[in-house]
Amino acid sequence: MTATEPIAEFSAFVARVQTMADGSPRITLDISEDRTDLLTTLANTRRDSVMLSVLVFDAEEWEKYKKSLITGK
Repeated sequence: MTATEPIAEFSAFVARVQTMADGSPRITLDISEDRTDLLTTLANTRRDSVMLSVLVFDAEEWEKYKKSLITGK
């Protein structure tokens, strides 16, 4: 089995956390303005009703982790 490539990878700040009328959570992310490429990518997942799997890391720790995978340290 081959590894699946991510649909998107980006850093973001949590802009808003709210509870909807039906009790479900809604989280709004603030993404850098230079990542407009994500608009189409994420809009396509919404259009196609794709359920996403989301992992949340501290952005700096994630970069260290990715670097350790490459260097083996």
